[in-house]
Amino acid sequence: MYEAIRLNNLKWSNMTPQEQESYLNGLKGSYTINDFNRVSSIVEELVDLLLSIGIRVTVNIREWKHEDIPDDNKTQEYLDNIRTLREAFRVLPTTPDVPDNMEHFNFESANNIEQILFDLHLLIDSTKRNKDLSWCLGIAHTGIYVG
Repeated sequence: MYEAIRLNNLKWSNMTPQEQESYLNGLKGSYTINDFNRVSSIVEELVDLLLSIGIRVTVNIREWKHEDIPDDNKTQEYLDNIRTLREAFRVLPTTPDVPDNMEHFNFESANNIEQILFDLHLLIDSTKRNKDLSWCLGIAHTGIYVG
């Protein structure tokens, strides 16, 4: 983890080719731009899925680049995106809270973010399927199709 912190404090242009390769390949036990971008992509998917059931949320998606330094403002925005989704839809009683900040971020925090996104996807997708099924059953029951 200390190696990840050391590399995060370096500018991309100041890293050796070996350090850049290590950073790009995902430092074991660290949270890299690959993780930020992967989670941000899932957040975008969930925003679209929520919209498909009539819930509009606004998030600020950032495409993380190698030279980006994950400072407090950027990481807070990242966590706020996840918090916005979590607050926009019901969650399971077992769904963890979004970490307050990245100051003491660890593997448990990362796993909690993954669990939040998984739970939201499961519940939103289930709601969408039920909504679609209800509409289809209503049409079948009444025999009326307006299209």
